[in-house]
Amino acid sequence: MAGGHVRVPTDEEECHHEELPAFNEKSRCRKRGACGVVLGLFFFPVLIILILLGTSRPEGAALKAFIMKISSDRLRSYLAQRQPPRAAATGLCTNGKFKNDPRIRREWRELGNDELKAVQEAFWRLRGFKRVASGGNKAGFAPDSEWNTTLKGQAKCAELNEGIPAAAQNPYCGYFTNYDEIVALHACSVKDPRCDQGHTGPHFMNFHRMVILKMELALMAADTNRPIKVKAIPYWDQSLDSEDPVGRYRNDPNKFIYSDNFFGDFWTKESDQYAVVNGLFAEWPVSVWTEERFGPNSELANRTGSMCIRSGFFPGTVATKDDCGDDYTPTRWFRDHVECSQYVARQPNDPNGPQAYFRLGGHYGIVYSKEEFEACSTYPENVRTWMQWNTCQDPGLFFCDVPRDTLLLGPVRAQLREAVVPAMKAKIKEAIKDLEEALEGGTSPPLPDEDDASQTPEQRLVLANAMAAFLWHLSTNLEADADSQALLESVSQVCDDPMVYGYFTKLNSQRSCPRMQHGQAHFKAGWDFLDVTTSANDCGSFTQHADEDRSNMRFMLLSLLKNPSLEDNYWRYPQTQFDVLSNGKAPYGLSGPFTTAGLLTCNSDFETFPFYRWLAGAWTPGTLLRDVVNSGFPFVDLFNSSCSADEDCSGRSNGGYTNQEIMYYTHPSRTPYTYDSLAQYFDPDCVPL
Repeated sequence: MAGGHVRVPTDEEECHHEELPAFNEKSRCRKRGACGVVLGLFFFPVLIILILLGTSRPEGAALKAFIMKISSDRLRSYLAQRQPPRAAATGLCTNGKFKNDPRIRREWRELGNDELKAVQEAFWRLRGFKRVASGGNKAGFAPDSEWNTTLKGQAKCAELNEGIPAAAQNPYCGYFTNYDEIVALHACSVKDPRCDQGHTGPHFMNFHRMVILKMELALMAADTNRPIKVKAIPYWDQSLDSEDPVGRYRNDPNKFIYSDNFFGDFWTKESDQYAVVNGLFAEWPVSVWTEERFGPNSELANRTGSMCIRSGFFPGTVATKDDCGDDYTPTRWFRDHVECSQYVARQPNDPNGPQAYFRLGGHYGIVYSKEEFEACSTYPENVRTWMQWNTCQDPGLFFCDVPRDTLLLGPVRAQLREAVVPAMKAKIKEAIKDLEEALEGGTSPPLPDEDDASQTPEQRLVLANAMAAFLWHLSTNLEADADSQALLESVSQVCDDPMVYGYFTKLNSQRSCPRMQHGQAHFKAGWDFLDVTTSANDCGSFTQHADEDRSNMRFMLLSLLKNPSLEDNYWRYPQTQFDVLSNGKAPYGLSGPFTTAGLLTCNSDFETFPFYRWLAGAWTPGTLLRDVVNSGFPFVDLFNSSCSADEDCSGRSNGGYTNQEIMYYTHPSRTPYTYDSLAQYFDPDCVPL
């Protein structure tokens, strides 16, 4: 691939840092530690230059002070932050299993009727609804004032425990969370002004792992049965519903996930405003955004202290009569897209989604296989680091379905290498040259029409350098110009079955491109689930993220069985801005270092948040190992029930769980949950090594 070859080295192997065109720097060293020193010596002066560029003017004094404080705080945090306690060993036993007894998550179709009913009712209870004999919605539920807030739900759960033997009580009452709060938390991650705190970065899995865990604990708290019947949150394995290859349940009218027995129809009707009106969650309501519920002075803001809610990161979206017709009352929905339905809507042929341009996979159906799931989670044959696993999940290249390996050597690669990337690099290099001349007293080059006219030449130079580094490492970035159009035309000449692929690198250093797991159903379903900000509104479909968690846990578990030392460096999760060598071959996926995906999701209000975009490094803010996950609305108290009494597992000492803490507490020897396909690796009665 264009951008050179980067192999994941062991500590004994030599490592390479390839040349970046914007910085014209090259290093070579024997040890990973030495590589870190060289990269640090290289990047630290660049960071200082960036700070000086942004603070050389008098009005930049306050910004300079703020940046220096942030840098000082981050360094102090990095050096002195409380480390999670370490077990004496990795938890392995003499029989090769982990000494742990986690609860078991099972696939939706594996739930018995009683548990499926209990899970359905628990979801609706989180929404503030109860099952009724008559007069309810199409799923058979109606509003319930006893459960319609977080505090009410916690109190009601505790009330139901009164007079019940201790062994039969619900131990999870304190975890009850109104569903709106879970959707708000997810929205806050996307709308955080520091860039997306839940997607397109190494933090993706840790964030979604916590969202699913919070949802799971809330579901168990919402179970009114004594003892409870909700044993864990179910997960959705989309390979079972795939059209290509045909999944086990794709043609089963009783077990297909998009049926009346589960998530409701895949194809909804215009006459219903494309709302989902059948299935377990028929007429699942979407909230109206109001100041009282989601504003800076709301109960939610006061109770959680969320910076996101208190600062109003996300104010919802107004649908007007122009959007929805003369008989429609303008409404500010808790969505990030214009929508007219008061219920969760689904439409594969979404005119605002990717299907409007071409059908991903050549058709509207899911295209994903069990083999691709296993490929992306198999250590060490395919993935050997945290970011290699992540890159396998996220979008990488637009390719055609068959033959993928041949395509890498065919016209698509030729267009990338010979036309698109060189043309873009030439544009960026020319921009860098012009800007440097302008800063030396020359004429400032004209701004492209779409650029922000308030950007100074210094800001534009930093952005141009970042783009140049990105292009070298991610040669698949495309823009709507003639060159990218030529690439798309070359794809269509090869086949008419485009699909988004992730990456993994085989031991022989050859690239393989599986269909991505994350985003597959988002793209296909359309509308509410396609809305990244509030995709959690589609509650059943959102459990797809638990299956991605299953993939990551499989990778973690299998890797530790073969290489227990990975625990010591947290699977080579990026720890500093200089940690870019464990990410496989360039170009990287959308979550890799130097990607513009993070920059494009950052807030563009430079007066309020002047440093977020143009001081971005390899990794966007809030994504490194010791950073608090989604600190605008952080996670706390989610591991308390699975910790020993003398251990502080709340995450509160750091202001919320860090990526490091999440990886520590979900290590196989400590995780409070696992999956049915991994249960055989646990034995609470085994003898530790």
